[in-house]
Amino acid sequence: MCGRSRICGDAITYASVLASDEPTNWRKNGDEEGVDSGSGNDENSTKRRPQPVVDENSGAEFFSCENCMPGRATPIVVAVYNGDNNVKDEETKDIVDVDIDPLKRYSKRKRSLMRARWGLIPSYTKPDVKPDFFRMNNARVERVDQVHRNSIKKKRRCVVVVDGFYEWKTTDAPYSKSGKIKQPYYIYRKDGRPLMFSGLYDYYYNAHKEKIATYTIITVPVNESLKWLHHRTF
Repeated sequence: MCGRSRICGDAITYASVLASDEPTNWRKNGDEEGVDSGSGNDENSTKRRPQPVVDENSGAEFFSCENCMPGRATPIVVAVYNGDNNVKDEETKDIVDVDIDPLKRYSKRKRSLMRARWGLIPSYTKPDVKPDFFRMNNARVERVDQVHRNSIKKKRRCVVVVDGFYEWKTTDAPYSKSGKIKQPYYIYRKDGRPLMFSGLYDYYYNAHKEKIATYTIITVPVNESLKWLHHRTF
C-alpha cells in the first residue's frame, strides 16, 4: 500500500484547525476523490509555502513535504480524553476514559496537534535497535487489534491529514530493458480539500534517550473506484 504522501499547506493548516476546540467543517456534499498520473509536482504545488503551524508540545514548526516517506516527522491530530471516570496514562499524562458511555466519552474528547514520525515503532523496542519506519507504516484493519494491541489499549488514536498520496502500478513498457515500468499515480480530492486517514500512534526511546512519537495509517480493502490501481486503500 501507500509508501508516499503529500503534506503541504492545506493539509497542515486543516490539521491545526481540526485540533482546535471548535474545528471548522470543510466537507461539502458530493466531494469526490480524483486521480492524477504523474509525480504531483504541478504548477500549483510549487507555489505552496510552509504554514506557520507548530507542534503544541515542542513548539517545532511544520513544513510542507511534496513527497513524504516513512520516517518523516509530520503533524497528526490525537485525541486526549477526559470524563467522569478518568485514568491518567503514566507515559503520556493524557487523561483517559475507561467506564463511561462511549457517546459521552467522545463528546468530552479534546484534540491536540502533535509531531510524529510516519512508521510506528512499538514502545517495547529496545533503544539500541535501529528503527525500521517502513515495517509498520500501514496497518491492515483486519489485524490491527492483534498487531497494535498496545496502542489500542492505551487509546492512542490519531487522524493523519494529507493533501494526497501516491501509488504505483506496474505497466508494460516496450522501451524499457525489463519491458515493465512503475507508473506513479497521485490520488487526491477533486475539490482540493485534504484527505483524512485513521491511525494509531505510540512512543519509543532511542539510543539518546529521546522520546519519539510514531504512527501508522490503517488500511482497508479497496473500493471500486481504485480497484484497478491497488487492492488496499485508506
